[in-house]
Amino acid sequence: MKYIKKFFAITLFFATTSTCFAGDWDSSVIEKIDVKQAAFCNLVKSYQAKAETAAGSKNQIKQMAVSQEQSDDLKALIQDRKFENWIAQVDGVELYKTNTDTKDKYNVRLSANLGCGGSNIIIHSSMKPGDKKIGETTTPVLFKQLAKVSSGEFVLISGEFRNDFQATEFCKGSRSCSKIDGAASVQTTFATTYDTLVMFK
Repeated sequence: MKYIKKFFAITLFFATTSTCFAGDWDSSVIEKIDVKQAAFCNLVKSYQAKAETAAGSKNQIKQMAVSQEQSDDLKALIQDRKFENWIAQVDGVELYKTNTDTKDKYNVRLSANLGCGGSNIIIHSSMKPGDKKIGETTTPVLFKQLAKVSSGEFVLISGEFRNDFQATEFCKGSRSCSKIDGAASVQTTFATTYDTLVMFK
């Protein structure tokens, strides 16, 4: 079974970006999408019907099972858990006050949408203790870059997935999620750490 899953994940790795990103992003952006990003999107999208059913059941055990199965396939696909120069659309940049034991007064939580052909797939800065944070003192270059961006703008990002690709949220029909019915209404959110960010030209 593990071999079949791994084969499935590797097959998705070579999927074309045009199929994956046939959505609302401009073609000049879509044609620059990295094949690894396209494969990630295709794999997560393949789980959205299951996620929609699990979210609709309001049964967190079912949600956890879907998240774990998806996680196993993503670990086979991106074994080093890293992404480099992926194109994302900024969803929001939030400031969080840190405690007095750190050098930074604020940490930044960047949320960005990976497009994925209109699917609601979000990555965001991990705020867990011990994970790398974006701060005005500890990561000054990244902090300054984030000061320039606005919601809806495209950026090139590099970093690493946290939590073994466990989705931090499958939500449906809540205030923070799309109100569209069906699998497209499920927002799948992943925690990451960011290393670099530049504006996409």
